[in-house]
Amino acid sequence: MVQGVPILLVRRSGRLFALADTCSHFGAPLSEGKLVDNCIECPYHASRFDLEDGHVVNGPAVHPQPCLEVRANAGQIEVRKAPWSNS
Repeated sequence: MVQGVPILLVRRSGRLFALADTCSHFGAPLSEGKLVDNCIECPYHASRFDLEDGHVVNGPAVHPQPCLEVRANAGQIEVRKAPWSNS
């Protein structure tokens, strides 16, 4: 959780990614979805969002998934709001 917002954390190929956990399409918890290539797939309607920047790879979602900056620091995972982009 970051400021009351549930966050999905993914470690893939040695990298960390952080996206809002609530799907922009219908509010599903993306943490219950599955990883497909470099995307998270929504468990409700199979929308896919790119882990890098949250853009929609496959609908029915039309809005990107908000992303956060993430890093590992001294054994802790830190996230913060990313600079304004597509979200």
